[in-house]
Parts: sequence; structure tokens; C-alpha cells
Amino acid sequence: MQSLSTVIVFIDRIHEGVAILSAEDGSATVQAPAAWLPAGAHAGDVLSISLSVDAEATKARRQETQSLMDSLGDNV
Repeated sequence: MQSLSTVIVFIDRIHEGVAILSAEDGSATVQAPAAWLPAGAHAGDVLSISLSVDAEATKARRQETQSLMDSLGDNV
């Protein structure tokens, strides 16, 4: 995997299984399934989220997509 990018967010609220996460710098707000949150996380908690590109999984996904496109041929 490539290098990590880390984002700091706080849990604004959790409602009906959806967590609203706000970037610490106010640049973005996103919704995520509450099931993705660490156990015991609550509204107001600060989270550190690390993101990276999985090169092997990306390659496999692209191959799967290309195979599907090839099988569809001119039918798309």
C-alpha cells in the first residue's frame, strides 16, 4: 500500500445508524454508517482516519471492470 493520508474529524451526531463526521478544519462533512465507527464512539468524539490506496485491490478491480466491459462488447 502507498503512504497514508490522515484526516481528523469529529462526530457531529449519530442518527438512525448514520454518523455525520465533520472535518476538524471545517472543510467537509460526510456521512458514514455508524457501524464503521470504533466501538464506544459517541457524538463529540474526535477520530483520526487514515486513508491509503491499495494498489493490488485497485488493479484487481480494474481488471474485473475491463472484463465486464469486454463481455458486454458493443451492447453498452
